[in-house]
Amino acid sequence: MLDFLKTKKSKNLKISDLAVQTCSSINNNSGHPFDEIQKYKPLTVPEIKLYRALREAVPIIDAAISKIIRLTGEFKIKSDNLELEYSLNKFIDNVQVNSCERGANSFILSHLNQLLTYGTAVGEIVINPENNSIQALYNACLSDVVLTTKNSPLDLLVLRKK
Repeated sequence: MLDFLKTKKSKNLKISDLAVQTCSSINNNSGHPFDEIQKYKPLTVPEIKLYRALREAVPIIDAAISKIIRLTGEFKIKSDNLELEYSLNKFIDNVQVNSCERGANSFILSHLNQLLTYGTAVGEIVINPENNSIQALYNACLSDVVLTTKNSPLDLLVLRKK
């Protein structure tokens, strides 16, 4: 717009007098709105260490997060079908979580802990070898996970770092 003012013989015209102003599109190299997904970078290891260190160094942060987690409590399934209710609650109480815990509540509280500490969390449902039931629930460490895309930004891949 300033070039217009210089090239045209409108020396008395000020920018404030213009009825319409346009933005420059110099940095608009993106052809598709989902291209931004490819530029997204999840938390890096230093950021994860920083959030962990903040929680350890500032007791009020740790106390607040711990209090929210405690207030979450446990849950049970209620149903008119008592047999179904019993089966679901048995599963919730006994499903393996991570390497040494039991119960979906452990999984949920660990997931919530990661969400509140780091702003993100990764959980996985592990299917048994026959692919017919849930074998375990797993809370992944954020520093072990990489998000990437295939040919399209809509083909999201969740990978484990080696």
